[in-house]
Amino acid sequence: MNIEDVGLGQLRDFADIAVLIAAASEAGVFGALSDGPRSAAEIASSLDYDHRAVRIVLLALEDTGLVTSEGDRFALSERGARELGDRGAPGFVGKGLPQWLRSIRASTRLGEVLRRGGPVEKRTRARSPERVARFTRAMAAAPVERLERIADLCLDRCPEARSILDLGGGPGHITRAFVARGLRGTLLDTPDIVAHVVDAYGLAEVEGLNVVAADFNRDPLPAGPFDIVLLSNVIHIYDEGSVRALFCRVVDVLRPGGLVAVAEFLRGRSSRAGLLALQMLLKSDAGDTYSEEQLRDWMAEAGLGDIRVDSLDQDRQLVTGVRGSALPTRGEIG
Repeated sequence: MNIEDVGLGQLRDFADIAVLIAAASEAGVFGALSDGPRSAAEIASSLDYDHRAVRIVLLALEDTGLVTSEGDRFALSERGARELGDRGAPGFVGKGLPQWLRSIRASTRLGEVLRRGGPVEKRTRARSPERVARFTRAMAAAPVERLERIADLCLDRCPEARSILDLGGGPGHITRAFVARGLRGTLLDTPDIVAHVVDAYGLAEVEGLNVVAADFNRDPLPAGPFDIVLLSNVIHIYDEGSVRALFCRVVDVLRPGGLVAVAEFLRGRSSRAGLLALQMLLKSDAGDTYSEEQLRDWMAEAGLGDIRVDSLDQDRQLVTGVRGSALPTRGEIG
């Protein structure tokens, strides 16, 4: 993301505003105003916060234009209500803010990360229920338009598809878009994610959707064969060797003529790819982002051809490749 024409002082001010908004959202300030105007004292009482602190935060939010005031009562502006008040509104953006705020906190420890060459805080495989819930909320915050475009692009390339395997599908937001188009969907994610999303997102009630609890790096993939295998926001979590091995395993459960679809931030095409790689450095031992050329090479060596890249939005791309009738032997790969 090029900042050549933006002064560093202005960037600092924007950063202050963004952090204020995210932190206020996480603290429930916008939610407290979602039902209508309230005084700072009323909000403080309902959330068990300090009155003076709430008043100062509300006045700072008023300066951003997301909150308005009349007398001693505060209310959400039209934009504030649309983007941060009503969680069910199409334009609501608050779901992913707590996860982003954690990324900002990690970024402030960059010096330590540079010395260590990896994350300061080593994470165990076990994730707390709170962390799982926060992570899946961030995933579910994706706009419907992007989900629809992924489904449309995949079915344009594979119009006869009847089944899809969504690896790392989380809350099932993308899988549902395919099921709504008549496909049988199989969503695979880790047991802790599945234990949460089945109830939290009503996946057990979706006809035509099967949920599998497994680690696709350790456990066998569902046998298939599938018409489409989707990896959305998955490969940036892993190093090159792991990604190449995953492509080979994915192709093995794909029917000849079937489609592998990779939704990602591609280096050289996405302005956010560099920042995402930085987040992987801060949070993981191996994550990174990759270029279109790298994905083309790795998908081709796994037996995929007719590889195409389409834009999902300004920052995200969808790379698709078709399985040929014959696959290269594993000795030819790598």
